[in-house]
Amino acid sequence: MTPSPFVGKLKALFPIAEIVCIAGFVLGFLLKKQNYQIGGEIIMLSLSALAGIYFLSAYLPPDVRPAEESDQKAGFLTLFGRTIAPKLLAIGSSVMVIGILFAVQQMKGSEQMLVVASATLAGASVVGFVSISTDETVRKILGPLLLRAVPLLFIGVYLLSNPLSVAA
Repeated sequence: MTPSPFVGKLKALFPIAEIVCIAGFVLGFLLKKQNYQIGGEIIMLSLSALAGIYFLSAYLPPDVRPAEESDQKAGFLTLFGRTIAPKLLAIGSSVMVIGILFAVQQMKGSEQMLVVASATLAGASVVGFVSISTDETVRKILGPLLLRAVPLLFIGVYLLSNPLSVAA
């Protein structure tokens, strides 16, 4: 089944929107450190949009589909790497970004979100790395997701161990 043209266009815009949101977060964080009121609002907007992008990307169909291989022949690890792990990594990244937003804005509940997202990303990353070593198709699907999820995991663990003290 081929995705609709709208999904194709949306999928092409997500990497650009991701870069814009990350740049917006950096700008907002720098403004917040300089005690400008607008910094917190820019952080809120950019991280909320980034979390939305990550969440929606979990439901986009993968670009890579193995040639002439039925799902009945594939093992559990291969199926996990092709279907479940990408969704866990994308949704876990979304929750991690919202946890980072709550931590930077010093809102209640950031610790719980960071713990849940860290556990999800750590588990999916470990299984993803094992899956990557056995299947080239899984490597093409999970590679970009792991490049996003692992740094977010490290940021989440850092925020759990050293809470931010940002001037309000």
